[in-house]
Amino acid sequence: MNEVSIFYDHPTPPIIENNLKSLCREVLISEGFERYSLSIIFVDDEKLKKMKKKYFNQDLYTDVIAFNLSDDKSKLDGEIYISFDAIKINSELYKTNINNELQRIVVHGILHLMGYEDNTKDKKEEMTKTEDFFLLNFQQFNLL
Repeated sequence: MNEVSIFYDHPTPPIIENNLKSLCREVLISEGFERYSLSIIFVDDEKLKKMKKKYFNQDLYTDVIAFNLSDDKSKLDGEIYISFDAIKINSELYKTNINNELQRIVVHGILHLMGYEDNTKDKKEEMTKTEDFFLLNFQQFNLL
C-alpha cells in the first residue's frame, strides 16, 4: 500500500521523482504513518485557482491544495495539487532557491493531509516551524 505517485497535468521542469518520493516517505514515516498512498499532481495556476474556488469557496491563486481521502486514521491517503508556476513566483518573492520552495510546498501539503492547519496566526506559526524542521533535516533532497 505504501506508495507515492507523481502526475503532470501541466508542463513542469524535470523533477527528480525518486528524490521527491523519498522526501515524502521520510516526512510521512517520521510523523508516524506506516501506511500511506500519496499522489502529487502538478497543475497550472488557473486550474488550481478553479479548484480553490470550487472546493474552498475562495476565488484566489494558491500554490498548493491538499485533499485527505482517508476515513481510516491509521493510514494516510491523499492528493496534493501543486502549481509549479506559483513555486517559481514564491522563490523570487521570498528570495529562496526554487528547489527549497518546492520542498517547502510539498512538505506543507503533506502536513495539511496530517491535519495541520494554517488558518490562524498560531496554527500558521506551528505549521511553519514544522516545515522548517523537515527542510533543515531533509535538505539533501534535490528535487530539480
